[in-house]
Amino acid sequence: MKVVLSLTNGVARGQIGNRIESFPGARSLWVHRRKRPMAKNGLFRMGSSLDMLFSLRLISELCVNVGESPSMPTRFLSQAEAAADDKWFIIDAADQVLGRLATKVATLLSGKHKASYAPFLITGDHVVIINADKIKLTGQKLEQKIYYRHTGYPGGLKQVTAKRVLESRPERLIEDAVLGMLPKNKLRKRLAKRLRVYVGAEHPHRAQNPEVIA
Repeated sequence: MKVVLSLTNGVARGQIGNRIESFPGARSLWVHRRKRPMAKNGLFRMGSSLDMLFSLRLISELCVNVGESPSMPTRFLSQAEAAADDKWFIIDAADQVLGRLATKVATLLSGKHKASYAPFLITGDHVVIINADKIKLTGQKLEQKIYYRHTGYPGGLKQVTAKRVLESRPERLIEDAVLGMLPKNKLRKRLAKRLRVYVGAEHPHRAQNPEVIA
């Protein structure tokens, strides 16, 4: 959209195509870098460069009068385009802190590391985690952190320490930590299915050629 503004005798005029609008009472149009009123008949031309400061009220009123928006439209990827951009990553959890690892994985799953991120689309990637049994917890969390579950019957609340979970089912530590960092909406379960956690260094996803992340 080509916009031309001019200032003559205190009257600012704007033009978009063949439409011309006038706004009396304007004093000056300023160049941001040179800090002085514009010369050459007060002509202001907005092209590809955005280094000029002009009246936002003037340009917004001009665009409203001709039925156009002063901002650029935002385009989101379609579901097929987002699926075509999927990638696979593999992370070695050996000697990594649980919380630090979970934040990194949640970012990859939700797609916030991409410019095409949208909160209502699956724009994230697939993540494979190996050596889940070698994860680290800082401080006294092995003894003090408690995991709860309920059998569904009265008085059926069960609790177990993080140390017991690490010995019996270490992948649950990572899955629960990542799940708590994903958005609480309908996409949460679909994002969680893109996470694969394995005990040991072997995994069945070599055909996807996952990229290694430290």
